[in-house]
Amino acid sequence: MKRVTKNGMPGPRQAYMNKNKYNPNRYKPEKDRVSRQTEFVMTSLCCRRCCEIIQWKVDYGKYTLQEQGRRCNLCRENKVVYAYHRICQLCAEREAVCAKCQKHPATLVSTTEADASDRDSVQELSEGISGHLEKLKEPSKYAFVEVTPDEEELQRLRGLNTRVLQQKLRKRRDAEDRDCLATLRERERRTLLRKVATRAEDSDTDESL
Repeated sequence: MKRVTKNGMPGPRQAYMNKNKYNPNRYKPEKDRVSRQTEFVMTSLCCRRCCEIIQWKVDYGKYTLQEQGRRCNLCRENKVVYAYHRICQLCAEREAVCAKCQKHPATLVSTTEADASDRDSVQELSEGISGHLEKLKEPSKYAFVEVTPDEEELQRLRGLNTRVLQQKLRKRRDAEDRDCLATLRERERRTLLRKVATRAEDSDTDESL
């Protein structure tokens, strides 16, 4: 157990630690619990910092479900369907900004770098704050789905959580592939499926090597 640091001086050890993880849904009725579907979409098109804030609320029972649509700050229409979001998904995707804080990810990165430089200067002045700064630099335990390099359509949304958009994109591509296969003759369809299966096996073999 780490000692608690206060005013640069090591304090006493932690007096008590829970043996079991806190369960926010233990005494909540079913209608007030956060469903798996809500957890999947609640951080859609949010920056990394806002994703951590919203997911922290879920972990500790502070998340409040939104009962009706709210007005978007950009288009002024009642299209905001997710709690703690300030703009709708269409505006967030069009402007490439966070749906909660309405900031561009590039601005947040520059602010984080400036904060890091300030932290370095503070670290040189006081050794007591160094442990706290190292804790801040630890990687987050929450999942954040970043845009992959092969997703060219979503490259401008880099820095935002694009899990929902990637799922929609995969479904659309699967539907297009099914429509394309439906227009082919039986022999052409079998040949194409065989080539796709062979290509997938080759890629798996390369990854194993």
